[in-house]
Amino acid sequence: MKKFLTIMLAMLCICTMGIAADPDTKTTTVEYAVDSAYTWAIHDGIDFGSNLGVGHNDATSSQTAQIDSADNGVTVSQNIIDDGKKLQITVIGANMSSDQYRVVNGSTYLNYAISKNSDMSSPLGANAVVLEVAAGTNTGNQALYFRLNTGSAAAEVAGSYLDTLTYTAAIVNA
Repeated sequence: MKKFLTIMLAMLCICTMGIAADPDTKTTTVEYAVDSAYTWAIHDGIDFGSNLGVGHNDATSSQTAQIDSADNGVTVSQNIIDDGKKLQITVIGANMSSDQYRVVNGSTYLNYAISKNSDMSSPLGANAVVLEVAAGTNTGNQALYFRLNTGSAAAEVAGSYLDTLTYTAAIVNA
């Protein structure tokens, strides 16, 4: 009987070794979310002063009033956007003619320029990109320089010359 039990036990071991059990696995998801948001600001109004072109309207005059960018610019203080994107800020003037910014007084106008460079070497045109901040970069800043040309006869027409600058922020593909 002992032999019989030993043979049976051996056969049972052999049989169970041949049967493969399905693996017992379970999965779960690990998540983390970041909400998209951005915060940006523009400079206060630009005041070129007054009467700078009076008496300087001959053909050889190049009177200008320049506002340096101590606090004139665009600032992004928070930029949490999707991967592969960038925050893009553009500017346009309400009284533009082609790519020329203008302050207007009735039908009279004076041209002015906006640049990212203090030497005004690259003036911005209509819908020009002022600042771009890529995803993964949380802040950005772009100083702006403004120059009014007062060396024309229009500089001697009394009144208030105005323009409105509109800055627009958009998320675009990087």
